[in-house]
Amino acid sequence: MFINRRDAATKLSTKLMDLYNKDVLILGISVGGMVVANELSKQLNVSSDMLVVRKLRVPEHRTEPMGAIASGGDTVYNRGIIRHFNVPQQIVDSVEREERQQLMVEETHFRGEGPAIDVAGKVVLLVDDGMSTGVTMRAAIDAVQAQSAREIIVASPVSSAQVCMMFHGIADRTVCFAIPQPFKSVDDWYENFEKPTDEEVRALIREGRAELVI
Repeated sequence: MFINRRDAATKLSTKLMDLYNKDVLILGISVGGMVVANELSKQLNVSSDMLVVRKLRVPEHRTEPMGAIASGGDTVYNRGIIRHFNVPQQIVDSVEREERQQLMVEETHFRGEGPAIDVAGKVVLLVDDGMSTGVTMRAAIDAVQAQSAREIIVASPVSSAQVCMMFHGIADRTVCFAIPQPFKSVDDWYENFEKPTDEEVRALIREGRAELVI
C-alpha cells in the first residue's frame, strides 16, 4: 500500500537506481503518472516531461477503454473490449476522431507552447501510477518507438500480473514494484489517490523540463 503517488514513486525508484544520473528522459503518461514521473526524476536525478495519452472509451460504458492514442503515435485498439461490447466500427472511428482532436487540445493545455518532446536516440522511461489494462502504456510505447527512442523502459508502482508480463515482451525493460494477486484496481493500492489539478500538472512539467542532470 502506498501513502500517495510520491510515496509510490520513491518505492519504485529503488528498482531503478541503476539509472541514477544517467541520460534518461522520464515521461509521465497521465496526470497521475506525471506526479510519479516528477518524483522519480528527483530520486534518479534526471529530467521529466509528460506524454499526453487519451483513452478511447466505450460509449455508455465510460470506464471501459477500447483503445488509446498518444502524441506522435498511432491508435492502439483493445479488440477484446470492442468485441465484448459489440461496438460498431463507425462508432470506433468517430470516437477516435474526437480523441485525436482532444489530444491536440490537451497537449497545448498541459504543455503550452514549449518545445516538442524529442526522444530520438534517447533512453525513455515511461511511467504511470498503475497499470490495469495496459492500453494507455501500449499507446505510449508505440508513440516513442515511432519517434526512434533508443531504449524504452516501462515502470509502474502497481500492475496486474498479466499486463506486467505482457510488457516484458514489448518494452526493452519492464519494472513493476507490486503485482498483487488477485488484482482489483490501481486505486486500491493508494491511501490518497486524489487527482492532481491541471495547474499542478503544468507546474510539474515546467519543473521537469528545468531539471539539469549534474
